[in-house]
Amino acid sequence: MSTEAQTLMTKLGFDIGIAGETGFLLTFHDEPSRALTVLIIRIADNLSAHFGALITDLAPAYKTLAIFYDMTHPNTSALHPYLIALSQNVSLELSRAVSRQIDVHAGVFDSTPDSSPEGSPDNSRNSSVDAPLNTTIEGSGITQRALNNVSEQQIALPVYYDSAVAPDLLALATYAGLSIEQLIALHTGTSYTAYANGFAPGFCYLGHVDSALAVPRHASPRAAVAAGSVAIADRQTAVYPRQSPGGWRIIGRCPLPLFDAYEQPPNKINVGDTVRFYAVDRECFLSLGGIL
Repeated sequence: MSTEAQTLMTKLGFDIGIAGETGFLLTFHDEPSRALTVLIIRIADNLSAHFGALITDLAPAYKTLAIFYDMTHPNTSALHPYLIALSQNVSLELSRAVSRQIDVHAGVFDSTPDSSPEGSPDNSRNSSVDAPLNTTIEGSGITQRALNNVSEQQIALPVYYDSAVAPDLLALATYAGLSIEQLIALHTGTSYTAYANGFAPGFCYLGHVDSALAVPRHASPRAAVAAGSVAIADRQTAVYPRQSPGGWRIIGRCPLPLFDAYEQPPNKINVGDTVRFYAVDRECFLSLGGIL
């Protein structure tokens, strides 16, 4: 194996840590990216399909995957060895692709560790992933070819960009040296990856914002940010699903609800989704249920 491949074998794997009494935390070596998010989702799907009722919850994020399990399940002891073998498979298969400079058509989950629990969907091969992760490697990361076989929800969100609902719109445009029209064009001209859910029900961290719009959070957060507020912090953007405190820079407002406890899933935006914003005028904003 080449030195480059050996380096990537370390970079593209993950560390396995403890998350409480009944959980593991996988921390990936690569930097957050759309492709890494896809890989994390594929691993989560693999674990859910392979272990079934043993897994009680999976929480993917920027470069981590939290795995929670039922400690009373008879196959509990098989999970940790499986994760170790899976980490080796992920890094080894991807680094081999670099060494050979070919596509990994067989997929990351090409073989099942010997510790496969009895009663799993397939004890001879890990076929629980719907399709192979068709991946190529260039340089030091996973390319967009990794996205081909992963289903995703594409979400378009209307936004009313106006100082009447966006107290930081003018200040951010001035900070960036842009007109308000240019700021809107940059914010609406990017497809964002949903990297993590958190902070509040329905809140999803989206990235990456155009570097021209990257701005720090407020030093002191506001006590109340209106529901639907579209905001930027560093190279992240998000929509506040309900009124709450918040320190991000507010540039607009979305009229659509982003969380419904009676829906499944309750979040409108989930990790792995692709989100685009589009500008609407005041009349359209109000017709869609927006509140000034």
